[in-house]
This record gives sequence, C-alpha cells and structure tokens, in this order.
Amino acid sequence: SESEIVDLAAKAPARFNKMPSGLLSVGTQSTTMSLDTDINALCRYSTTPNTLYSAMTETFTTSPAGGGTHHTKLLTGLTDGFNYEYYVRCKGSDVGGVANTTDEKIAFGVDVAPPPPPPPPQSLSGCVPAERGRTYDGAVVRESPDDSAAIVPGSPQPSTILGTLPADTPGGLSNPYLNEGENKQWCFIDFDKGPDGWVDEDIMPIRKQTSYEER
Repeated sequence: SESEIVDLAAKAPARFNKMPSGLLSVGTQSTTMSLDTDINALCRYSTTPNTLYSAMTETFTTSPAGGGTHHTKLLTGLTDGFNYEYYVRCKGSDVGGVANTTDEKIAFGVDVAPPPPPPPPQSLSGCVPAERGRTYDGAVVRESPDDSAAIVPGSPQPSTILGTLPADTPGGLSNPYLNEGENKQWCFIDFDKGPDGWVDEDIMPIRKQTSYEER
C-alpha cells in the first residue's frame, strides 16, 4: 500500500555482516571492508566517531551505483601491529531516504610476527671434547673461562700447534664451557706443545683436525 511505501522510504538502513574483524594475518597490506544493509542504500565512513552522514567524505562502492544492499571499500596501506577503526553510516537511496544517526563500527587489526627466538650459544666451530684440533691465528690461553682471568705464561699459542679437548678439565667444568655472564663459549685445550688452558672459542676458535693435517 502507499502507506507501506512511505514507511520504507522513511526507514534508516539496518547494517549487518560487517567485515573484516579480529586480527588479519601478518603481512596483510590491503583488505576489503564491507557490510550489508536491509534496504537499498548508500554508505559512507569516517575514522572519527559521531560524524554526521552528511559530513562523511569517504564512501563505499555499491552495486548498482545508485544504491544497493552490499557495500565494499578496498583499504590499502595496512601495517603489521596496527589496529583500525571505521565508523559507518548509511542512507536509504530511495526518494526521501533517511540516514543513520548512530555509528556502526568496523574494527580490526593486523597481527604482528612473534619476536625471534633468542640466539643460541656461540657456535662451537668444532669445539667438541676428545676431538683433535688446532687454533687459527693463535690463541690467548687463560687459567679459567673468563675474559678477566689471568693469561697462562707462554700464551698465545701459534696457529700451527695441535691440541686435544679433554672431557676432564681443571675444576670439573664442562668442555666447552658457557660463560653466561659473557654469553661466550670457552674451550679447554690440552696443547701438544706449550701452555694448556682455556681459549675463547668465539674469538680464537679451534677447528677439527683432519687426518692429512696431522701427518
């Protein structure tokens, strides 16, 4: 009836099926924001809440262009770790259409990658108990696995001196030994010649000795 047509024309659109929501995947740079209305309408949005429909400048794409029930907007430039909020109002597209007087919020975020795991202890570079090896570029030999420890007389060892990494060390420390305060590995080396002691594996590593090198 004519009265029903008037009622429909005077009705502000109901808004539903809002998308997206929650957290989008890490690395998402664009997404389509959308919603549906129960009557043909034109929809707009703002990033500021409580903005009048007439004052909103950002619009949704509606098919057909003169008004429809499905509304979309491509959003670009999204960044990991950021949250986004958009406030939507729609107006009936028929003659005498009424605009919403309250916001319909579409809110979502883009997830952020978890922090990388802590770095592992310094690489052993062949610093394995009972292995044969030799230093390169010489090695400063200390009495204990600490940068502040006394240097053993006769140190440093030249790069040509072979040695063995014994499982038993002075003080019963593990070999290699991780000095957690320095975040550094130390190796106790029983050199074939010269002073034995602890070598900073990170700075003066020893490497596994191959058979032809020992001949």
